[in-house]
Amino acid sequence: MSGNIPSFLKVDEPKASFRQVAELLNHGGIFVLGMTTDFQGGQKAHDKAVAGTGGT
Repeated sequence: MSGNIPSFLKVDEPKASFRQVAELLNHGGIFVLGMTTDFQGGQKAHDKAVAGTGGT
């Protein structure tokens, strides 16, 4: 997921989105998320959102 796509998600959507990605990945698969902005909390908020979704 490149660019600032996460910035266009509503505040409550990243966790559900990351959970769906984790379900789609093959075991041990890699999901690459790129962002260049701190909009909506940036990396720290998305790290928090991925917690408990099956991703790391």
